[in-house]
Amino acid sequence: MIKVGPLITTPKAIMTKDFTLIINKSPYTLPTDFQKYSRSGKLRVLYRRFIRLRPFISRRAMIRGSYTNYIRHKFHENYELKRDIVLKSSGGKRMHDLSDIEMGCRTLTFVQKAVSHVDGEGEDGIHGALAHDNLICKRILKNLLTIEFHRERLEFRNAVAYRYLRLTFEYLDPTYRNLKYASLRHADTSIIHLNELLGTRL
Repeated sequence: MIKVGPLITTPKAIMTKDFTLIINKSPYTLPTDFQKYSRSGKLRVLYRRFIRLRPFISRRAMIRGSYTNYIRHKFHENYELKRDIVLKSSGGKRMHDLSDIEMGCRTLTFVQKAVSHVDGEGEDGIHGALAHDNLICKRILKNLLTIEFHRERLEFRNAVAYRYLRLTFEYLDPTYRNLKYASLRHADTSIIHLNELLGTRL
């Protein structure tokens, strides 16, 4: 049973100390005519939806900042290069050929689930399954932002590290001997394989 505290009502939301009920969800979801947009238009729509979800990521400004940087880099990185390096070095194979727009849509759904609450307490049916699914998404996103914070610290005022981590992805090569990047390589390799399973671009 959810305990509801004092209510604050605005034209856009109803808030308690624990939850926010969004009255108008359209700023956070894709428009119904999304498929009619040009590719650049679709990218802009996706980017805006990701950024609008910032207030729901965390109350802490530092975590919201890491999320913002994470989204910005995701829209600029050469994901295909990163993907090819990981799959080639780990002996994996591509499990889908989705476009970057399709992967972006699936990733948006993933983040929406991570910041959404479904009361699954005492439920054995669909509500319980949805609550469990959302909880897993939330935990994965939390770990992704922890990894992003670690990455930011490694590249801070370090042009060489920035090149390795954001542009060439040399640290993903198993023959790369700098142990400073080993944990990050293992984490990012796991993320790429997760993306292959889900069709996302986390």
